[in-house]
Amino acid sequence: MKRTSTKMHFGLLAIFAIFTISCEREKLSEVLVNENKPNVSIGMESKIEVAGGDNFTLDNNQLTVPIKIDFTGASGKAFTVNVVANTDTIANLIANGTLPPGTVALEQGTYNFPAVVNVDYGVKSVTWDLRISRTFLERNYGKDVAMVVKMTDAAKGNTIASNKNTTIIVVKTGLTIAPEDVHYVTFGEEDVVSIPRSPIQSGYSLGSQDMLV
Repeated sequence: MKRTSTKMHFGLLAIFAIFTISCEREKLSEVLVNENKPNVSIGMESKIEVAGGDNFTLDNNQLTVPIKIDFTGASGKAFTVNVVANTDTIANLIANGTLPPGTVALEQGTYNFPAVVNVDYGVKSVTWDLRISRTFLERNYGKDVAMVVKMTDAAKGNTIASNKNTTIIVVKTGLTIAPEDVHYVTFGEEDVVSIPRSPIQSGYSLGSQDMLV
C-alpha cells in the first residue's frame, strides 16, 4: 500500500512538472510570435484645420486639439515617437501659398505637447493633445493662427512615412471662439491698451475679477 501511494505521489509530481513545462513553452511561444511581428510605418494628416467644428475643446485657459498618428497595422511592440514643433516654417508656407497672407505663427511658450508619445502594443493608432493658449488666440482674434509639428523618430525599428511626417495645424480664431466669448479687449489702431499704474489719476477702478474704465 505504501509503495502504491509513493508511485501515485511521483505520478502526480510528473504530471505537474509536464503541465508547468507546457505552460512555460506556451508563454515562450507567445513571446517569440510577438517578437517576430513586423514593424509598422506611421504618419499624420498633412493638415488639421480648427474652424468651429468638433475636432477641439476650449476652456478658459486653452484650446486642446487632438492629433492622431496612424499606423499601417497593429503595433507589434510598445515603442515611442519623438515630436517637435517648427513654427519657423510658417513664413515659408505663406510665401509658397500653402497658407494665406496674414497667418500668425504660434509663439514659443503659447503652446505645449508631449515631446515623446508612448505607443502601446497591439494598437493601430495613437492620439496626443496639442494645447494652445487661449490668451494668444484672443489677442489674434479674427486671424488664422498656425504651427507645424513634425515626428522625428519612431523607436524599435518602426518607421515614419516620409510624406506623412509633418502636420500643419491651423486655428481660425474667428470661427473657433464666439465674439461674445472673447476676453481680450483692444483699443486703437495699434491694438494696444496702456493702463497706468494709478487708478485714481487715470479714471478706472479695479475689482477682484474685473476692471471698470
